[in-house]
Amino acid sequence: MSIKLPSARVKYFFFDTKDRRDVERGIGGKYIADTTSVSYTLALGEEKTFKSYSFNAGAKTNKMRIRIYGYCEVSGAIVRIYVNNVLVVSFNIPASSSEIFIGEHYHDLEPGSNYRVDVRVYNSATTSITVYITRVYVIAGYALTSTSSVDILTINLDPNNDVYNLKVNGNFVYRLGVRWWVKGNRKTTATASLFSTLANSVHSTAVNNLEAGDDGDNEIFLRISTGDYATSFTISGYVGAEGDIIIITSIFCQIVLRGIISDSYGHGAWVLVIREKGLMVVNGRHLTIDGTGATSYVAKISPDTYVKVWETVNGTDIVFNSPAISIGNIEYVFHTGASVDSLGKLFTKFLTVAVIGE
Repeated sequence: MSIKLPSARVKYFFFDTKDRRDVERGIGGKYIADTTSVSYTLALGEEKTFKSYSFNAGAKTNKMRIRIYGYCEVSGAIVRIYVNNVLVVSFNIPASSSEIFIGEHYHDLEPGSNYRVDVRVYNSATTSITVYITRVYVIAGYALTSTSSVDILTINLDPNNDVYNLKVNGNFVYRLGVRWWVKGNRKTTATASLFSTLANSVHSTAVNNLEAGDDGDNEIFLRISTGDYATSFTISGYVGAEGDIIIITSIFCQIVLRGIISDSYGHGAWVLVIREKGLMVVNGRHLTIDGTGATSYVAKISPDTYVKVWETVNGTDIVFNSPAISIGNIEYVFHTGASVDSLGKLFTKFLTVAVIGE
């Protein structure tokens, strides 16, 4: 008599996408943060160049904000800003023995053109003086100034580089998406808005710096948002009040597994819901978007809560391999912390889930 043993079956989920976090999508802005202090002693009537910066204005870059710090212990020093050898603004430096904010200037730019910014100092005092220029910031990009919606940038994914590989055999629930984020600098008195044409979009509540504010010297994350996968989409926006300005320095995007899937009990916003039985192993890699670290984990779901059964170490770039995990009638999920769409701070670059069952 022969006994026929049941054959094992393998169910799997495989996803991999190219890391495109550092590919700027078409603003072509520039952020210069020069914190090296320089000083010169100027004779009466002398003008000297203290700092110089050269850059090309990208395809959507039409405005820059220049901010200068320094000091002179006596009155009579005049800071002059030249753009392409043309004097555009001057600031008198009040007498001070320590660093002070000297002034700032907004200047129009022509996209695609080359620019040179010179920070010079002229001595109008009655004797020689020593002047310190301690910090200079140049923030160049797309100027959002309209109180009605305007299209900022249309992104067409590169078919050769913005790619992913997805293979599924089994009962796995997931959703493919695109996560995009905007960096820049605000000087606003009311809440602004940035949004896209991606379907079912969810904006990050953790990275949503569009309320009234002045970012001063800084380039910050203004918004992170995630929507359903599409090969082309447009980002639009507006400011909340006349006279407000946001300089958008850069826009990025990344193909992701969305953190939006609910389990059978309506809990969470998971990356992947696993509805299989057997012996499971998980491997993959998660990456940060804004520098935040987190863990990836597998959890089992109950009507009231979830319990982690395996978890990686915390980090911004973690490659992980789980031990074999026995999964039965209880539903399981895989998730990367802070990759939920309402946070959007990380994403799962690749993920393999294999379940061996009968």
